[in-house]
Amino acid sequence: MAWLIVGNAFYAFVLQIMLGMAILVHVDRTRYEVLKNIYISPGTLHPYVIGRGLVSVVNGAVSVVLTLLFSVAIFNGLLHMNIPLNLLGVNLLMLIPVVILGIISLLAIGYMLCAVNIVSNRMEFILGDSVSGIFFLLGGVIFPVALLPSYVQPISNVLPITFLLNAVRESFGLLPAGNYMSDLAYLGLTTLVTLIIGITVFRLAEQRAKKLGLFDRKSEY
Repeated sequence: MAWLIVGNAFYAFVLQIMLGMAILVHVDRTRYEVLKNIYISPGTLHPYVIGRGLVSVVNGAVSVVLTLLFSVAIFNGLLHMNIPLNLLGVNLLMLIPVVILGIISLLAIGYMLCAVNIVSNRMEFILGDSVSGIFFLLGGVIFPVALLPSYVQPISNVLPITFLLNAVRESFGLLPAGNYMSDLAYLGLTTLVTLIIGITVFRLAEQRAKKLGLFDRKSEY
């Protein structure tokens, strides 16, 4: 049960960042109309997109904390199930680095979703749900990757969320800590790869949007 609670709690980062950054362009086009003003100014879109992404990070952090607190209060406090989940015994030196790397990788993936929606006006809702759903199924959120069919395990083993959740569970003492450094290394590698791809895809989408004048295109066009 503790394994499941921690996985679902930290999945909030995935859900908030994916959904928040996937609809960023749509919300801006229909409500704020900031993108086109940045486009005609000397600035770039990166600070704006990162700022909006960090809002999703804060929302995700609040969700994580509340989920953990309520889970312990209900299952251990009210129901007396004695779930081995000690929030005060978490190894913060192990937890903080992986959470930071995980957030960076998720923001990089969010960059890709944002880039797709800069040049498209039909995928803003389905895109975030689809990607977060794939991560939920293949990222080891509710069951170990080893229980998945063998033909999808290679996909799970290249997702940053897989190594993020493994390392988080190790910091909570729910998995052997001996695998922590390898999970941290793989998370760092996948974070670097997603960051490079995310920035590259975003720049290409930004250039295409500038060329075709897509920044102020409405969804109903």
